[in-house]
Amino acid sequence: MKNQLSTAIKSIVTVLIFLVVALTPLLFLDLTTEFYETPKLILLISATILLVVLWALNWIIEGKVLITWTPVHLPLLLFLLVILVSTAVNADNRFLSIFGNFPRLHNSASTWVAYVLFFFVVASNIRNLVQIRVLYFILLIINNYYLN
Repeated sequence: MKNQLSTAIKSIVTVLIFLVVALTPLLFLDLTTEFYETPKLILLISATILLVVLWALNWIIEGKVLITWTPVHLPLLLFLLVILVSTAVNADNRFLSIFGNFPRLHNSASTWVAYVLFFFVVASNIRNLVQIRVLYFILLIINNYYLN
């Protein structure tokens, strides 16, 4: 039962990663004052929260924490540490440093945390060559869509 549930969660995480990678560049909504950036970041942040929760749930089910470590992880963690320390210490307005200047949310601390967490989830859950190829072809299709 544990193995089936763990396999199902891993499959859901993989499909969600593929969906986020495929939908993020294509998402434009006129529900906010910023047409391009805000909907994409809302999708990325909410999907990252969901992916981290599913990833942690899988750790609980399996009874062990599995994080695939790559040479990129340490520089990313150090970069994120610098961003968080800079936000806490040197910010004139901490709210703007954490959440960004609405509607321009990019380069805020919350978006950088989402980027790094999404990278960790992808690096730890996309493991075999078939998954890497599917991710690569999704990116190629999106790139071809924008070039035509």
